Amino acid sequence: MSLRMITIANTALHTQRSALEVIGHNVANAETPGYVRQRPVIAAIPGVTRNDAGGGAELVAINLLRDELLATQIRHESGLLGRDSGLRNTLVQVEQIFTDVTSGGLAQRIEEMFDAWGDLGLQPSSTAARQQVLERSHLAAESISDRWEALAGLRREVDQRLNALVDRVNMLAREVAEINAKLPGTGSLSGRNDLETRRNGIINQLADLCGAEVVRQEGGVVDVIIGGRRLVDHASVTELSLVDDPAQPGLHLIALGDEVSPDGLRGEIAGRLQARDEIIPRYLDQLDALA
Repeated sequence: MSLRMITIANTALHTQRSALEVIGHNVANAETPGYVRQRPVIAAIPGVTRNDAGGGAELVAINLLRDELLATQIRHESGLLGRDSGLRNTLVQVEQIFTDVTSGGLAQRIEEMFDAWGDLGLQPSSTAARQQVLERSHLAAESISDRWEALAGLRREVDQRLNALVDRVNMLAREVAEINAKLPGTGSLSGRNDLETRRNGIINQLADLCGAEVVRQEGGVVDVIIGGRRLVDHASVTELSLVDDPAQPGLHLIALGDEVSPDGLRGEIAGRLQARDEIIPRYLDQLDALA
């Protein structure tokens, strides 16, 4: 057996071993959340001379089995789902404020007040009926006021929740930037893929929180954008922040860098903002009209 044949056999063994390691890595991570399977790509080694049959086979790449077009669509829909989830979670709290699960609820107090007025209409000269109208009206007004205060408190609570969400987005954005910085220096094909898989999972979380999307750059680097403005630019981050809302003292607006209320903001943050600035004020106005 020639030295050439031994070299080809040795190369084949190393190549197949590497391929088996990739398969084993897939099996070991079968239950890992967000893990994307990897596929070894094996190619022939060309011959050195014209009459050379070739040098065997080698592992030339380890591909992620991931559909980027589908992943982009999923991230877009995740932003919409996150917005709806944020809105729904706040509306559940609004519902609890108006749910009359015990005696003395808003509906009961209003009904009792009108009953008292009905009794007074039948007995206009009755001191007891007049006193009952005063008492029942006071209880109804108290019940309305309690709901109003609860809704106002919920708005403040949502505003505080926004602060936590912004902090979460900024932390995840920094992780994406760190992975972008590491990728060019990662020599292992599998290690590079694992970093990309981890980054994709982080980006999915960002999509759910703020509707973030990605733009791919050279070297496997991605920029994370919100409505055309970059949250992550290679290895640098422009953080989200909260700024005072001049139209609503005590509440805050979302800013990306120097842009306040950036277009394209979706995810849970957008849902919470919609609930705080549109839904809850609508109920407050209705309570004011009722009072």
